[in-house]
Amino acid sequence: MSNPCSCDAGKQNTQQSRCKNLEQIARRIILVPEYKDDGTKYEWATASLITSANMITAMNAADIDDRIFPLGKFEQVEEMRAESDVQEFNSGNIAKVDDGKREFTGFIPYGDPILVGKIRSWGCQKFGILIVDKVGNFVYATDRSTELKVQPLLVDENSLDVIYVTAKDKEVPGIMIKFKFRNSVDDSLRRMLDANNLDFDALEDLYSLYDVTSVISSISTTSFTATLTDDYGLAVQGLELADFAVYNTTTLAAVVPSDVTESSAGVYVFTMAAQTIADVLTLTPTRNGEDFSAVVTNTITIPTP
Repeated sequence: MSNPCSCDAGKQNTQQSRCKNLEQIARRIILVPEYKDDGTKYEWATASLITSANMITAMNAADIDDRIFPLGKFEQVEEMRAESDVQEFNSGNIAKVDDGKREFTGFIPYGDPILVGKIRSWGCQKFGILIVDKVGNFVYATDRSTELKVQPLLVDENSLDVIYVTAKDKEVPGIMIKFKFRNSVDDSLRRMLDANNLDFDALEDLYSLYDVTSVISSISTTSFTATLTDDYGLAVQGLELADFAVYNTTTLAAVVPSDVTESSAGVYVFTMAAQTIADVLTLTPTRNGEDFSAVVTNTITIPTP
């Protein structure tokens, strides 16, 4: 945290805001990489850019480093700052050494072991969080120089603790998450966007992506079958012809399927113009809410009949 007694801080007026609309207890958090793929800090220039369209773009960004990652709704949230570190002299006088760290603790009901592993991966990343409180207000950090930017509250990634909690007789299973914010996080730069001024419901409209994998079968020169499932084993249903692109990486040419049929839940049969034996194809589905990276890398080689 910055030093409140810096030489140029001066005195400031202390009248409290006439509006008592302050943030409430946290209900959701959004994981945000500290830096984007291009190396710039992940931030928005002004609060006016926190819109439904921009959130959808950020949630579905093609590059994972440009993406934001909302988590489910929390219960039993506590966010407390520890007591400051002080030095007490023999005279009885006290000198403040440092602020205590702010710590977040929360429980995601019905969170499963697969999600535990996904969240734990963030302990190896530089990241911060945005907060949505229980009435849908959007909480963030701003910058000291302009106080206009929307930035994540930076987390000490080494403090991230993600624990799977098993069910008890009168308690549901879920995930307990704990972490501490970095010392650089300054409470005086914490800001809030009122839920009434957002064009989306931050409690209900934000989502993260499902990872989708594929099994390719029945390959011929004119057709193949792709079975798509998410990483929870559920069929990825409802995709249509316009949601797919097929590309021949051998001839460096697009392949336009003449037909795509979902023969059963998540099982798609593709018909196309004849391809050459040993050519390699890629399949790229596209739809908001799902990450098809693993599908694209699962290449399709045209076999000998």
